[in-house]
Amino acid sequence: MAELKHIRPETANDILCKVDAITQKICDTVRKIAESRSIQEAPYAELQEHIEENQQILSSYGLSNPRLDDMCSIAKSYGFAGKLTGFGGRFAYILLPPSTQKEQIKNLSTELEAKDFSVTRTNVGCSGVKID
Repeated sequence: MAELKHIRPETANDILCKVDAITQKICDTVRKIAESRSIQEAPYAELQEHIEENQQILSSYGLSNPRLDDMCSIAKSYGFAGKLTGFGGRFAYILLPPSTQKEQIKNLSTELEAKDFSVTRTNVGCSGVKID
């Protein structure tokens, strides 16, 4: 992104504006989930849509890479959304809604590991990310 900002500042600004708008939607959706007293599928489906949209933007501007795009495609084949984390293009995450069955997680992890992806399961809560 830094290189793009230097070479094509208008394009970089366009990307940042699009990602910012999606990030605001993600924050609003996460707030809805946090304020809810029960686990509801609709906000997680909405969150997955925003995550996919964000990753598609990054990919369309060449800010992803084929391996991460492949990981996102695998996640999508299981009904999940994944995206680049922003840490130098080396890390990504896949959102697993609370209703996700252990068997689905196992199958997804097995397929990712078979394609040489490292899998680390984490939980995100009010106190941040916790590695299981």
